[in-house]
Amino acid sequence: HYIYLFHSMGSTHMVDHEDSFDHYETLFCAGPHQVKEIRRREELKELPAKQLFDYGHPRLEEVIAAGQAWQRQKTPGEPATVLIAPTWGEHSIFNTCGRELIGVLLEAGYRVIMRPHYQSNRQTPEIISAVRDAHSGHERFEYIGQMGETDSIMRSDVLVCDWSAMALEYSMGLEKPVLFIDVPRRIRNPNWRELGIEPVETTMRSQLGEVLSPDSLQEAPAAIERLLANPERFRENMRELRDTMVFRLGHSIPDGAAEIARLADQRQQARSQSAP
Repeated sequence: HYIYLFHSMGSTHMVDHEDSFDHYETLFCAGPHQVKEIRRREELKELPAKQLFDYGHPRLEEVIAAGQAWQRQKTPGEPATVLIAPTWGEHSIFNTCGRELIGVLLEAGYRVIMRPHYQSNRQTPEIISAVRDAHSGHERFEYIGQMGETDSIMRSDVLVCDWSAMALEYSMGLEKPVLFIDVPRRIRNPNWRELGIEPVETTMRSQLGEVLSPDSLQEAPAAIERLLANPERFRENMRELRDTMVFRLGHSIPDGAAEIARLADQRQQARSQSAP
């Protein structure tokens, strides 16, 4: 009996391959959107109905707890810290407009943290190095190359991202806004439109922050100022949003463990009944 636990809160039908989840017996879904997408594909392709468990997303719970425990006092007049942490691929921020974007933000007076995806360093190290080296001497520029590092996430005031599902965890977990650079979509399933469902990576953008064209990078500082203008209102919106988008918030791990045990007991019972 094969169980799949989604590693992100993103949708199932654009970034992932078309048949990625077809052959599991049970899927532990992060939220209602994944249930809707999986059921729609089963309907369209006449697939056997899988067991879909309303699981939630433990990683989000970890981010919420870490954000609540984080304590840092900013000094008066200290500039806001912008974290640029996009997805990977030929159309990601650092591969398309990263150098110019960082320059615009530094010129506007922000602290800027460059945090590339580890796959970017594997696939296009020369591009990452060129972007980093172009700004490495600036006192307000910082490069993070360590995989799994979280301090920069906590220290930042706003995230600049593209199509990474990290934006969902950042905004709903830390209750901080995201500026999306509208580079071309990252698509592994060319037939994703067959479902007739827009991925949450697209529909959530206006709720998590603002979307900016790569042709309008000079407008990034003004967009960031708007995003940081009313932090308390944004925090309230994120708390309401995650309550509706994510299953079992605060209870996913024990409830998920109990469901795995139940499935194991069910399998054991079935084997016992079929034994000669």
